[in-house]
Amino acid sequence: MKSYSLWWENTIAYQGHPTGYIGNFPDRDPEAATALLQVACQELREKGCSFAIAPIDGNTWHDYRLVTEWGKHPPFFLEPNTRASLYQAFLEQDFFPIARYYSALCTDLQIRDRRLISVQKCFSDRGINIRSLNPENLEAELEKIYHIAIAAFRNNFLYQPISKTQFMALYRLILPYIQPELILIAEEGNKPIGFLFALPDALEAQRGEAIATVILKTVAILPQRKYAGLGSILVEKCHAIAFQMGYQKVIHALMNRANPSSNISQYYANPIRHYVLFGKQLK
Repeated sequence: MKSYSLWWENTIAYQGHPTGYIGNFPDRDPEAATALLQVACQELREKGCSFAIAPIDGNTWHDYRLVTEWGKHPPFFLEPNTRASLYQAFLEQDFFPIARYYSALCTDLQIRDRRLISVQKCFSDRGINIRSLNPENLEAELEKIYHIAIAAFRNNFLYQPISKTQFMALYRLILPYIQPELILIAEEGNKPIGFLFALPDALEAQRGEAIATVILKTVAILPQRKYAGLGSILVEKCHAIAFQMGYQKVIHALMNRANPSSNISQYYANPIRHYVLFGKQLK
């Protein structure tokens, strides 16, 4: 039985190449991974692809990326869990990084950026409000988050739209783990303009530890200049709420080094883990 999945239709072309994806990639030892990659790339060639991207489970709404440096911090909830030795297996098969990511840890949740005081006042004067998710109206709240996400992520690397039904199905999987106070929605009047999605680190509980960490999974703001600075304000508010709830740390998870969220995170947090997404020219 095949132990991986391939996509070659309705994928995003990379630099003009017909592109195939390799996903559902098992956490194998490097030797087994090498053989698997060879077979997968040959299959994509036969499907007419001239470029391969891996590991990615169909699109960036699902699991993708490979850990390259584990560091000392234990795995956290919703993080890719691949052994760092697989990195070498990809390199030996002539894959190369096409995007780099990292996660960063904030251990002082009371850090405040004084530059945001005037920005916050400006937003307040314009009627922009930030509130926590309403757990009694989850369907409507998820729909608001969906419409923000598809607009905010439109220019992201390898972005592909998904339907509202698909989006809500993905988020329903993690709803049992959320605390509504940690999910923030920014609104201008009655119009949703941004959100932050964070949740407790459930893996700490699975290890028999008290949950002390919040995973900041997503920050998304409508791509309009007048909302510049709102992402930073959402991050600080998330930190403040987490601190008030008794949490000690926040992990800014899985950020693309090329995205603005990386710039926000640098003020508060230090890298703890690195990841890549690989590509390969198929001859």
